Amino acid sequence: MRNGDRHGGRLFTLHHRPNMVAGARLGIAIGRRVSPRATDRNFIKRLIRENFRRRAASLPAIDIVFVVRTAAATTSRHDLRRAVDAALSRLCH
Repeated sequence: MRNGDRHGGRLFTLHHRPNMVAGARLGIAIGRRVSPRATDRNFIKRLIRENFRRRAASLPAIDIVFVVRTAAATTSRHDLRRAVDAALSRLCH
């Protein structure tokens, strides 16, 4: 993403920048290198999408891209959910 901000963490990097549409939009980048099992990658994508849907109304008009790192595949579901929620809550301001 050009002309945007980036926040890095152990589980993912979050890129975001303002957009010209009415609401927030989400993108997820997760490669086979994160986990060779498609079920694990799909679970991580579902978890990110669900947290985004819950917070979409409170988010400003921004484009958000989660670039998932390999540590996310071995992290517990609870910790992953909490990390995604914390990252999205920082954007609500």
